[in-house]
Amino acid sequence: MQSQMLARCVLPFTAVLSAWWLFRQANKPKRIIQDEVVVVVGASSGVGLAVAKLYASLRQAFGKKTIHIVARSAGLAEVAREISSKSGCQSVHAHTANACSEEDLAELSQKILRISGKIDTLVFCAGALTTSGFLDLNAARPGSASDAKHGPHASTVSGVAKASYDANVLSCMLTVAALVPLLQHATTPRIAVLSSVAAEIPAPTRSIYAAHKAALSMFLRCLRIELDSVPVGKLSPNAGKGIGISIIHPASINTGLRSRALDSSSSAGATQEHESSAMTPEYVAEQVKKAIDLEVDEVWLPGLYWWVAKVGMVMAPEFIAKKAKRKYNWQV
Repeated sequence: MQSQMLARCVLPFTAVLSAWWLFRQANKPKRIIQDEVVVVVGASSGVGLAVAKLYASLRQAFGKKTIHIVARSAGLAEVAREISSKSGCQSVHAHTANACSEEDLAELSQKILRISGKIDTLVFCAGALTTSGFLDLNAARPGSASDAKHGPHASTVSGVAKASYDANVLSCMLTVAALVPLLQHATTPRIAVLSSVAAEIPAPTRSIYAAHKAALSMFLRCLRIELDSVPVGKLSPNAGKGIGISIIHPASINTGLRSRALDSSSSAGATQEHESSAMTPEYVAEQVKKAIDLEVDEVWLPGLYWWVAKVGMVMAPEFIAKKAKRKYNWQV
């Protein structure tokens, strides 16, 4: 009875809210940048690489576009050359840096300052997945029989949790801290960060990963309020205030991320099954750029997951948990 009454109140409200939001986005002017400088962190593969390729391929209708790609990969210079040759964009710069190293990020900031003098758009796509059940990790002590199925990065709860926190939360915090001064040099700067639907929709085998994506999303929501009033356009006569933040919450993306999980516990069959119906990195990259252009604060991919997170988790959490168990073939 209570759930029916709640449904009668919530569903009409969310329908009206969704219609208002769609109308607002349809009539919102696009963000246009002259001589845009784009920095993509985590650009060696997956969505980050797709974002870099997309920006490099755009027509130069509003001046020269400069792309800075950042990753730990030693072969990043070759990636930059490939992007440049295929897109025709001659201003693609590769920077090998560890996003968890304050020294690397300080050096990166200085390099971008010397080359471009500012950052208009910062896209952060770095991160790492964990795919073990929490109790499986807890049983994986070094040297034990269960330890053999875990990867080289970490084999216990503390090891996996620390590696996941560094990859999914700390790296973004340090990157933003290092590059905000350059964003303040732009007139309408914006940050876009790849989070996950796991930040708000629980699933088995994702406890550590989901916890850190939730932490990342809340950090960015709080930061958005703080950065809303910072001075920007320091090098321009059109000085203003505010650095915008777009948070992207995608479901499964076909990037092979599961095969590179920190705990390396997912089977090839499970990986193939989940990613066969996943979104392509190119599609997600297009949605990232669209969110940046329209200055949208949060995007859910597919959009259905907004309803699952905001409405379903309130009205039918047991049903969602049951579906999650089925999706991940969870059995104790």
